[in-house]
Amino acid sequence: TPGDVAGFVGGYIARFAGKSASIESCPLVCDPSCGTGVLLRACIRNVFLRGYCTTAEELVNLIVGLDIDPVCRPKSAAVVAIEVAVRTKKKRNVWDIYCRALRRHFVVDFIRDELPPLARCASAVIANPPYASIPSGGALHRSRHHARKFRPGCRWI
Repeated sequence: TPGDVAGFVGGYIARFAGKSASIESCPLVCDPSCGTGVLLRACIRNVFLRGYCTTAEELVNLIVGLDIDPVCRPKSAAVVAIEVAVRTKKKRNVWDIYCRALRRHFVVDFIRDELPPLARCASAVIANPPYASIPSGGALHRSRHHARKFRPGCRWI
């Protein structure tokens, strides 16, 4: 995901976090194809900079990462952990933060598999879809079907 796209998505999530003061101040954000965690990192950065979630625990609890590739799980968790450690000045605790972030990343085929319960609770889903690989026939119908995997009222960004 290009940096400017990630920054835009992260900024949108930060604005969403500022408006979601109903149950909790920080939404649960799921990236169903997180790759190396670029979008999740941008969300953490933007939410922190706006002061909505400021502790390491809040920032790690902000995200859920899913990917079909098992190699992406530790990579994305590491990117998230480093961002959280830098933002909260907890660099000595980066291993603990990484372990917590890793527990919030899952190897899942978002299209075919049942989602982990934590992911189904997401209040926002972020994605930079690979548009070129989506067949044109029936793609909208399939995306509506996959949206039902998340809780009602979940925002797709």
